[in-house]
Amino acid sequence: LPCHYTKNESDGSWTFIEPVCLIDKVFILGGGHVGLALCEVLSKLDFEIHLLDHRDGLNTLEMNGFAHSKKVIDFQECQKYIEEGENSYVVIVSFGYRTDKIILKSLLGRQYRYIGMMGSKKKTEVLFADLIGEGYSRSEIDKVFAPIGVDIKSETTYEIAISIAAQLIKVKN
Repeated sequence: LPCHYTKNESDGSWTFIEPVCLIDKVFILGGGHVGLALCEVLSKLDFEIHLLDHRDGLNTLEMNGFAHSKKVIDFQECQKYIEEGENSYVVIVSFGYRTDKIILKSLLGRQYRYIGMMGSKKKTEVLFADLIGEGYSRSEIDKVFAPIGVDIKSETTYEIAISIAAQLIKVKN
């Protein structure tokens, strides 16, 4: 519920009402075309949007006016920029396998309401097997939604963004 004022008609006094609740925050790792489309879709919903990428001067990151914050970071340190908690949602839509692995290694073992990663079923299976081989636990890896999104046979950038948004809404609600 948004903040609002109410006027008492009998005495003309005003009351300010501000709901006390946690704001649902989405941290999108990857400022490319999918990140841009996802920010646009999520901007219509009740999420605070934080966009993170490791590429300086990326045109889709620079032209993104939908995110509440944008930062160029080192993905090996992305845990420094992502709040843990029941109101934090992490979406990994980075450039590829190498950066996805760096991000996951930085975030596994931390507490989020949601963590999802874009990629084919085969890519995610290989990546998860690599991480298990490096000593990460199956229970931590099983918390990652991958491939990300609701399966609607998405093909376009916006279809992918909508499928991810639908999954976020499903987890939130």
